[in-house]
Amino acid sequence: MKRSLIALILAVAAAGCQPSFGPQTLVERLRILAIRAQPPEIGPADEQVQLDALVADAGGRARDLACTWAVCLVELGWAATAIDCPGGDSWIFSRDCDGASLEVAALREWLAARGFDEQALGQLPPGVGEDMVPLYVGLEVVQGQAVERGIKRLRLNLEGDEPNGNPRLLGVEVLEGPDGGSLPVGGQLRLKPLVDEGSRQTFADPEDGSPRREDFLFSWFSTAGEFSERRTILDVDSRGRPLDENTWLLSEQYSPPGPAWLWVVVRDGRWGTDWVELGFEVEAGTAEGD
Repeated sequence: MKRSLIALILAVAAAGCQPSFGPQTLVERLRILAIRAQPPEIGPADEQVQLDALVADAGGRARDLACTWAVCLVELGWAATAIDCPGGDSWIFSRDCDGASLEVAALREWLAARGFDEQALGQLPPGVGEDMVPLYVGLEVVQGQAVERGIKRLRLNLEGDEPNGNPRLLGVEVLEGPDGGSLPVGGQLRLKPLVDEGSRQTFADPEDGSPRREDFLFSWFSTAGEFSERRTILDVDSRGRPLDENTWLLSEQYSPPGPAWLWVVVRDGRWGTDWVELGFEVEAGTAEGD
């Protein structure tokens, strides 16, 4: 497996570890499943970065939230759980739960106070490379007594190369199983994420400059059932079998009757993110043959 893909999997695993008695893919409480920035890289010509988040709970998309968005400079050696963002040294720039707008001019001023050139974001402190600028956006969401935090790395694109864009998920294809919106307990679906191939960019490998195509990593979540794989990748194995497909099993232990939600989050390994959401109804009966 490619070194960059291994690093991407490990990074997502570290950020996504959640204490739970059920499968880690099962959304039983308030959780931030993903944060998306548009654009995912900040260049000298960009004036604004739009941010939104996929926040879910056992009822689907989480409601009745209070949100705080902040920008932070973080020690790169810290574990994700140790990052205090929002925190005492962060810049709070929005409290909008529907999304946030980060003004790059204001970001420049904030970075200038910490040793970065305020005009072009191009004059880095001595010994700091552009990929080493530890710039993060942190999100805190509060729902009653529940508090959840998530962070997202922002990259400064200072070299003038083609900026990275977010991958795009078009939907999820049902390969096997009922094609409707109702599923019995014990039923299962074989699923495949549908990717806009035009959003899968080619870039220069930072190690040797050779052209490389982005790796896509998919993370799966739902409010019912469990998946055969927590994560899949847009690749094939040595026999040519696809590695992006997954099976969703409505196991009796985790599938109470009623509405159920499923999410697929895609990441491209260069801070690009997208997701898709699907709704189902879990029927009270069990699948035939159980």
